[in-house]
Amino acid sequence: MFWQSKEVKENIKWVFILLLLYVIQILFSEIARIGNSKPDFLLVGLFFFAVNNSQTRATWAGFGLGLLEDLFLAQMFGLMAFCKTLVGFLFWYLTPKKHNLLLYLVSFFLFSFFHFLIFDFVYLGNLSLDFWEIVVKHSIPNSLYSLLLVVIWILYKQVRK
Repeated sequence: MFWQSKEVKENIKWVFILLLLYVIQILFSEIARIGNSKPDFLLVGLFFFAVNNSQTRATWAGFGLGLLEDLFLAQMFGLMAFCKTLVGFLFWYLTPKKHNLLLYLVSFFLFSFFHFLIFDFVYLGNLSLDFWEIVVKHSIPNSLYSLLLVVIWILYKQVRK
């Protein structure tokens, strides 16, 4: 049976993980807000998905997660889909393939910063905020908060071994 193959089981596992992260994002992102920054659980999940899968899957997963986020959170429709598609591609394409923790963390921070920069610049651009105010008050704190989730997850996996 096709659903008993290793690849299908792996795909089903990732679908459930990403959908669970979507539910967590909806339920807990506002609760976990600190000032202007809130965690992006979907971005963290997309990062780990991209590192463990192909470029095409990472790009499509980014699009799907962004579209789901656009549908439920109703910000600027299509903006999250664009940002997460782009960052899904970048996560796979530019994250080092060697398992080096520092390079993983730096690449995650840079690409999540790029993600939040695009989103915040478009979403907050009409509020008369200058570029540096958007970067310092929104993009960097959101990137650091999401990076903290990556570090917590990696530490959890290390302790669990």
